[in-house]
Amino acid sequence: MTIKPSQLRIAGALFGVWLGSQAGMAADVKAFVGAAIYDGTGKPLIANATLVETDGRITAVGPSSRVKAPKGAQTINVSGKTIVPGLISGH
Repeated sequence: MTIKPSQLRIAGALFGVWLGSQAGMAADVKAFVGAAIYDGTGKPLIANATLVETDGRITAVGPSSRVKAPKGAQTINVSGKTIVPGLISGH
């Protein structure tokens, strides 16, 4: 089977369109707002804090007065809860 140059150009163009659509995808951003956060550094608990997660990675942590949910982020109210990043519980 021989591939004609015109077929190769069409395949390349389709791949370029697909690749461009993937690059423009928005990040998955979540903001957990209102929790007390223990960051594991030995510093005191951060009361009424916000934790921002982008594509599964923590990108910002701090008091809610300083750390705001980014525009378009899914905001999750976790008031009354305590977050300990990195600690996984099996129960």
